[in-house]
Amino acid sequence: MDMRGPMGGLQKIAEWITRLAYINLLWLGFTIAGLVIFTIFPATFAMFAVIRKWILGETDLPVFKTFLSYFKKDFISGNLIGLLITVIGLILYVDLQFLITFAGEGIVAYFYYPVLFVTLVVALGTLFIFPVYVHYDLKRLQVIKTAFFLMAVNPILSILMVVALGTSAYAMLSFPATVVFFGASIPAYLIMRISYGIIQLAVAKQQARDEKAKAAPHASGM
Repeated sequence: MDMRGPMGGLQKIAEWITRLAYINLLWLGFTIAGLVIFTIFPATFAMFAVIRKWILGETDLPVFKTFLSYFKKDFISGNLIGLLITVIGLILYVDLQFLITFAGEGIVAYFYYPVLFVTLVVALGTLFIFPVYVHYDLKRLQVIKTAFFLMAVNPILSILMVVALGTSAYAMLSFPATVVFFGASIPAYLIMRISYGIIQLAVAKQQARDEKAKAAPHASGM
């Protein structure tokens, strides 16, 4: 079959649909098996790791075996990062609820928008934690720092990520049955794909700076 023609394109789409449905079911199964609280973050990191390999062209890998290996490897570290995300999220949520309740009372009103802004920045930065964790071999604190750096270095693509996630959420909520098969995998794919693009841009910029720095001594010596 000619993979360059229309039928080839349809086959690729069908393959991606199958992959995303399968990885979503794996994520759902592993998450439920651990009563959610103990396994949702390791399962999410494992899903991102598999999707990253697909994006890099490793589409023939054994999905279940690969998912399970990442799930086991990142179980403790994934839960520690997940705990940090959860604690920070709860603190910001409580702060916002408090400010909403007492929004009209004196000086409290002045804190609402700053806290809301911080919450939105933290939420967006958190989205980058998953792709950064699976793409780089970094310590946990470095993962968080790099995630927020990537968010800030290309705000346009970061906003595009939010728009893409919002669009996919609206589409799936319009057809609720799709949530079972794609509720986690499509958002993960979008986050990983856009994040990988931002990572490539950051690497290209760094390489350009390095080449310019190397060329500078030669230019000054002429």
